[in-house]
Amino acid sequence: MLYVTTLTRAWEMFFATFAFPNFLHRPCFADSCSGRDRERLNRLASDLGDAMRRFTSDPLRNVHINTVVKRAHPGALNESETAIANIRVLYDVRYLLTVRTLEQWRAAS
Repeated sequence: MLYVTTLTRAWEMFFATFAFPNFLHRPCFADSCSGRDRERLNRLASDLGDAMRRFTSDPLRNVHINTVVKRAHPGALNESETAIANIRVLYDVRYLLTVRTLEQWRAAS
């Protein structure tokens, strides 16, 4: 059982580590960030961290797979901002569906 937990945690770390360079660092350095862009980069890093903080392995895996399959590699910070907002919406929708399902289950019980 410990093996499964450790393996799952390793995959979570891999998926989370993939997201930051893909959505933040690559677009910033492709645009050659200026001082103003670095402040924006820090804000986007905070937004991405907040969006992914509560993700478990399944949503992290989905972000990774969708990024690879759809070739969603932002080329500029504007594209990154949109992609990060979409990741945040993914979590909010998943959370709302979970809450709605729990409320329906409780009402049926």
